[in-house]
Amino acid sequence: MDCSTIINTVGLAFDIAGVVLLFYYEPPKETHALLLQSAPSKERREKTKNLKRKFSGLALVLLIIGFLLQIVSNFV
Repeated sequence: MDCSTIINTVGLAFDIAGVVLLFYYEPPKETHALLLQSAPSKERREKTKNLKRKFSGLALVLLIIGFLLQIVSNFV
């Protein structure tokens, strides 16, 4: 395989990893709904929100890097 094919494949792998992360860790959404007594504690909800924020940010970075690698592979 030549260099451009390898770069393109790596970019595609980054894109796939980013999409999978976004599927499992969607960006957190603000909600003003009433919570039941069985709802998780505020501390637990904040931990989940922070985890989703971190992983969705990582997913976005992976997608951007992947697309940039695919663009670069056209010029190599």
